[in-house]
Amino acid sequence: MRKITLLLLIIAISFPNFLSAQEKKAPKKIFGQDLTIDNQRSFEETGFIRCASTEYEMALQAQFPERATAEEFEAWLAPLVEARKQRIAQEKADGTFRRVVVNIPIIFHVITGAAGDANDLAASQIQAQIDQLNIDFGNLAGSTDPVAADAEIVFIPATIDPDGTALTEPGIDRVYGYGGAITTGTMDATIKPATIWDRSLYANIWIANLSGGVLGYAQFPTGSTLPGMPGSGGSALTDGVVVLTGSVGSVASPGTVGSYNLGRTLTHEIGHWIGLRHIWGDGGCGVDDFCADTPESDAPNFGCPNAVSCGSTDMVENYMDYSDDACFNIFTNDQVGRMLTALENATGLSDLPNSTTGDPVNIVDLDGRLSIEDLNVVDCAEQTLTPDVRLTNAGNNTLTSATISYYLDAETPVDYDWTGSLAFDEFEIISLPEITTTVGAHTFYAELSVPNGGTDMNTANDNASDSNTFTGGLCASVGN
Repeated sequence: MRKITLLLLIIAISFPNFLSAQEKKAPKKIFGQDLTIDNQRSFEETGFIRCASTEYEMALQAQFPERATAEEFEAWLAPLVEARKQRIAQEKADGTFRRVVVNIPIIFHVITGAAGDANDLAASQIQAQIDQLNIDFGNLAGSTDPVAADAEIVFIPATIDPDGTALTEPGIDRVYGYGGAITTGTMDATIKPATIWDRSLYANIWIANLSGGVLGYAQFPTGSTLPGMPGSGGSALTDGVVVLTGSVGSVASPGTVGSYNLGRTLTHEIGHWIGLRHIWGDGGCGVDDFCADTPESDAPNFGCPNAVSCGSTDMVENYMDYSDDACFNIFTNDQVGRMLTALENATGLSDLPNSTTGDPVNIVDLDGRLSIEDLNVVDCAEQTLTPDVRLTNAGNNTLTSATISYYLDAETPVDYDWTGSLAFDEFEIISLPEITTTVGAHTFYAELSVPNGGTDMNTANDNASDSNTFTGGLCASVGN
């Protein structure tokens, strides 16, 4: 009898865990659609649906049969991508090519129950997210892959509302009255249509406490010459991106959602919104994401693994995989070409570069950008540092020379004359001479001047600084 009682006790203790495991692995629906195999795996392995854009697209096509299929969209986009490549190649051959920043005014609809609650994000956190977007789309996240590319897309906070009134918090529209967890159904049927700003003037981003483990989703674009949504509803009232509140942030100012807290959920979803597909093409080997410079893959990756599939190493660091935020650092040349083609031609998107609802940023001809790579501090009896700075050409003209002035605290600057050859977006790490200082807190400064012997046309990125406290202990590398 005791053995039977013990067995029953073991079963009773184990049964809730068994049910929990079964419930976690059970098929889920979203937007009325079964989860894809990839998202079932995402939910089982991480507890989150990394990206619900595929299910959302299936739901839109079921609701609006006029909406272009994936095949129709690709048949429309592919020749436009090729025509853009040929046009740029001809302009470069003619010497008439000039890079132009695509400025996209962005508005964050912060959906919360009441002012000051846990989901009512501070303006500084939203600015951190904008900064991260511009780092990611600007190829500034540290990729050394030769196919990494600057999208030349800059997200600028909207400065006026649809009535033309100046926003007290640029880029932010706070919407109260929606407390608790919000379903994707409520978001799309009620909140988005009621709060969206004109999609031809703003990139609409909704931040909310989403239910069901959803991290984010986006509405895929449609071509202006393709069958699309009826004019009375659909894309015009739901166009944009939705992300979980805790995913909003940056590497410098993380959010609250575990491995997905560095702002890369929004980077991923905006990639979809501008026409990118997952790098595994939502299928096995041979299924295309229509970007030749992203290696074939047969499934999403999680964490930051060294994964091999389809005979090649997966590009797990690509923003369009399912990897952890900390792993991401690259959009490729072909992905950038695809996004810029969609921005030039897709319904709604093609109007955004001409919007005047934000303060634009432009590429100038002569622009050197300076940042500190590493102080290379050695903390010894004689405190020394040998700073490395990164010099990037952010202008149209090839950068061939510049002066870097550097100093500690209020000391007299020392000039370092650099010469070389950097095309647009190329950079060089420059090791400056050793500096000896004293025990205590010190700040290192570096300033760039006279690029190509002339005047820098954008001085906002010419100065950099970093601090370190020297303790006078035994020699030990303490970094920056």
